[in-house]
Amino acid sequence: MLRIAIGGIASENSSFNSLPTVLDDFQIKTGDDVLSGDRYPFLDDHPDVEFVGTLQAGAMPGGNVDPLAFSTLRADLLDRLGRAGDLDAVYFDLHGALEVEGGHDAEGELIDAARDIVGRDKLIACSLDLHGKVTSKMARNANILTAYRTAPHIDAIETRARAVRLLVECVRAGIQPSTTRIGIPMAMPGDVTNTNFEPMAGVYRLLDDTGDSPRVLDASLLIGHCWTDRPYTMANAVACGTDVERCHGLAAEIAANFWRHRSEYHYGVPAGTMDECISWARRAVQRPAFITDSGDNPTGGGVGDLTFALERLIAADVTSAVFASIPDAAAVDAMFNVGEGGRVSFELGGKLDRIYGQPLPVSGAVARLEETSGDRGHTRAYGRQAVLDLNGISVIVTERRTPFHYVDQYRRLGLDPSELDLVVVKLGYLQPELAEAAGTAFLALTPGAICQDLGSLPYRSIQRPIYPLDPDTEWRPPAFDPSGS
Repeated sequence: MLRIAIGGIASENSSFNSLPTVLDDFQIKTGDDVLSGDRYPFLDDHPDVEFVGTLQAGAMPGGNVDPLAFSTLRADLLDRLGRAGDLDAVYFDLHGALEVEGGHDAEGELIDAARDIVGRDKLIACSLDLHGKVTSKMARNANILTAYRTAPHIDAIETRARAVRLLVECVRAGIQPSTTRIGIPMAMPGDVTNTNFEPMAGVYRLLDDTGDSPRVLDASLLIGHCWTDRPYTMANAVACGTDVERCHGLAAEIAANFWRHRSEYHYGVPAGTMDECISWARRAVQRPAFITDSGDNPTGGGVGDLTFALERLIAADVTSAVFASIPDAAAVDAMFNVGEGGRVSFELGGKLDRIYGQPLPVSGAVARLEETSGDRGHTRAYGRQAVLDLNGISVIVTERRTPFHYVDQYRRLGLDPSELDLVVVKLGYLQPELAEAAGTAFLALTPGAICQDLGSLPYRSIQRPIYPLDPDTEWRPPAFDPSGS
């Protein structure tokens, strides 16, 4: 029976978010608990494989990971890997955009350290988010790298299953694939590379049926995370298999196709200032209208408590809307202290990061209190929530940073999106449930740690020239070098 270890450390981190991701932000599973739950339902497809759980840690996107937090998690994972006994292979469930304060290639170093433990002859496979990176160290040490092919992401489980399936097949057949990487000098916001729209949909169709195992097992295109200020911040095309020249050719074709359309990528919905989006939403015939506060999207690494969009709603005299959300533990405490129906006055939000915003003085009534929201996916429990009524604007205030992707999150607070006129949510492109609920959608180009105006961000380490920061950048995929140099 084959024995394959499973583990990983995952987060998506913005260099421009000054709020660090600390150990308490991670949901951590160890041992057999790694294999439980609904993250790996496909393991039963391999009854003759013994999967060995090591450590799996995931944190909601945010600022760079605290070095002590990462070193603690990394040491625990590697210790468990070393004590796992004789292994045939390792599968790492990663994101690709995890960044540790200090600027080193944390994911590449993790894979490299695992390679030292299990040996150079054992296979390592990794699955990644398409908004992740691939460094030379990651490609050199992973036999198989594969990534999501949809944004919004609806193929996460499918991608993990593909990584494990390819790994199992290669171990059984005695195949030793390698990963070919071609870096592409582009740093594009994920919101303009939505795979529901052309030309991005067509770019990803090129990946369909790219494998003809074992010469070329799989290919991926990773857009990267443009809000990471590192020398390796860029897009990447990768292919893995036993025929290095053929893998290079396929990766070059994918990279060239992505580059060719660089000026054509778009949001897929009308995008403008917050004031413009409010005006468009008021005139929208199809309800509800959704506006995404893209610069402060916590699922892309934004802080999540900026009040700019809320202040513009108030200034525009909007009297029927939901704002999701503002994390402010002190405000939640105050609302729980007065109870439902009570009135409060305080400074809301703008406390986690003063670079892009300040607290907003507000007065209103407590409309709803919820003791806990429970776990949601690969993150910690979000804690208590409250709804603050500001003259018809229902502001969801949370104890912890909380994305609002799902309709039931609104309904449990007595807010049904289908019955609302306007919903402002801290996102970029709408996640599938909200996109289905929306009559109309607009994307607000708001300030924040992950704003769409990349030229306004203080990049210092990113490799230049790079598109679109340097719009006249010229590039073509490199020719195959048989020496591998």
